[in-house]
Amino acid sequence: MKIRLLILLPFLVMADTLSLKEAVMIALENNYAIKIARLDEQKANNNEKLKYGAMLPIVRADGSLSHTYSDNNSIPTLPSTNIDNTSTVYTAGVAGNWTLFDGFRMFYAFKQVEQSGDLTRQASRFSIEASVAAVITAYYNLLAAEALLQVAQDQLTLSKQLLLQQKNRYDFGGATEQILLLQQVIVNSDSSQVNARLFDLIQARHSLNVALGNPPNAAINILSDTIVEAPTQRASYWFDLAKKHNAGLQIAQIKQNIAATDLGIAKASFWPMLTANGSYSQSFGDTEQERASVGLNLTWQLFNGFRTLTTRQNAQLTVKSNELSVALELKELESLIYAQWNRRQNAFNQLEFEQEAQKLAKKSLAISKEKYTLGGISSLQLREAQVALIQSQVRFQTALFQYKISRVQLQQLAGVLKINH
Repeated sequence: MKIRLLILLPFLVMADTLSLKEAVMIALENNYAIKIARLDEQKANNNEKLKYGAMLPIVRADGSLSHTYSDNNSIPTLPSTNIDNTSTVYTAGVAGNWTLFDGFRMFYAFKQVEQSGDLTRQASRFSIEASVAAVITAYYNLLAAEALLQVAQDQLTLSKQLLLQQKNRYDFGGATEQILLLQQVIVNSDSSQVNARLFDLIQARHSLNVALGNPPNAAINILSDTIVEAPTQRASYWFDLAKKHNAGLQIAQIKQNIAATDLGIAKASFWPMLTANGSYSQSFGDTEQERASVGLNLTWQLFNGFRTLTTRQNAQLTVKSNELSVALELKELESLIYAQWNRRQNAFNQLEFEQEAQKLAKKSLAISKEKYTLGGISSLQLREAQVALIQSQVRFQTALFQYKISRVQLQQLAGVLKINH
């Protein structure tokens, strides 16, 4: 009993009741994976300005200071030639270079920056959705753990009541020692089950706290959620949504677009490059000079040891590889959605069966308790009725939260999970 008291102590601290919506909001503020994903998204937004870089000229400013001193006192026989020359010159200028044509590389570079930003944003969305789904799943797992613990505690209470009855019977000679010991074994078994369910509860609470960014042992109370709505959409409905909104599929499609852009850049290397340049500089000091220049420069790389050709060939292979990756992602997504839809449908059907099974098991246990009190059945027969109720209750609770978790995972796969809940 002391050990059990020590285990329960961490949960004796009162905490505010937390709804599922509030849990998601806390995770959006505190979850480290979500924070990192949002920072990555901010960097992608900052990099958007870089897409104009290849289309704009490069301008630089230069400045210099030079001081020259020469000593011509090297011929002593000719003093008239002893002249010291000293000069100081300040130079300032500006120069610009503008690529006018590069085989359309600049336009591909523009698209490349945009696609890189889209890829980062989708990866950020994927990470946030996964984190939110983990929070919701942890929330329902905790609810399931609490419900299963309550079932185990109810059965332990009943077993203890029956043990007390057996002790009273034994004291008055109405029961044998063997029957009393058997009931004690049942109480011990139910106590062990309560302890196991309590451990599951602790683990589920830890998981939710970690998902929320809280210390693992933080006290937390959550609202019960046993509302079940009958599924109405078919699996094809969710798959159609996924083809439009699934983050993983969109990441694969963006990578395919990036591969096509890289191929365009590789092909641009076969074209000549035309650049315009201009400069202006002015010198001040002992001598003044002003210079200005403009010009065009045409460069065409005719051969570089097959590097350009090899780069283009590999880029073409990467395009084909990414096309296959998109097709594979789509197939796997379809498989996951249909499997999750079947899991959800099965859980819903099982809820109907187990709800009826619970009613029958409760009625059977009530009848068995009356017969047992009157001596009409043995303790083993009563235990069978008790176990039948326990099993139906466990199956019902398991199906209930499997249904809810499957719904969340289905929404995540379809890309329609409500992040702000």
